Amino acid sequence: MALRGGAGRRRRCARGADDRPDHHPGSHRLTPLTTEGIATALLAALFFSEQIRRPVWIGIACITGANLLLSLESENGWGLSLGALGVVLACLLWGLDNNLTRRVAARNPQMIGAVKGSVAGSSALLLSWIVHEPAASPFATGALLLIGALCYGLSIVLFISAVGTLGASRTAAFFGTGPFAGALVSFLLFQTAPTLQLLIALPLLIGGTLLIASVHRTPFRSG
Repeated sequence: MALRGGAGRRRRCARGADDRPDHHPGSHRLTPLTTEGIATALLAALFFSEQIRRPVWIGIACITGANLLLSLESENGWGLSLGALGVVLACLLWGLDNNLTRRVAARNPQMIGAVKGSVAGSSALLLSWIVHEPAASPFATGALLLIGALCYGLSIVLFISAVGTLGASRTAAFFGTGPFAGALVSFLLFQTAPTLQLLIALPLLIGGTLLIASVHRTPFRSG
């Protein structure tokens, strides 16, 4: 992403979210991210002529519900924050981006990924300069470039390759299983026991994924 201040900005955002837990509960920092799959499916059905079958809708609902359970922190209450609304807006824009990406997915995925990454990185670099973020160290810059190449570059190329054949809604729904992969890896790395939320949400995730996988290529509606 940006070569300047990317890590520092994320650290400060995390500290800001944790400084006032009563107003920024942890669930609100994670739960709105589940909006992307829903936004992608709704936009695909309403504006991009993608025919979404009932099993896909049910699967999206299951995966969304599973992510809600995974992001729930019982020690914090529910509420609404400006940060949460910002994440929801970002997810709506990601949903639009997912559908627009499908329109060009038949082209070279590597080239599309390079263009998207260059624009995103340049925009983040410009924003960090506008808000006077301190420059990252050479080590942090190298680490960010490596992480970005793997977690964004390779990820977006695979996403573009999938969206052209699976459809925007199904691809975004499969993408929504990511938090579970992160949770499972964290349990393995830090040797912690699975939480009750994960044990309850796991059947929803598996069921939703199987439902979506059972539906073959999502067609466009004529006209």
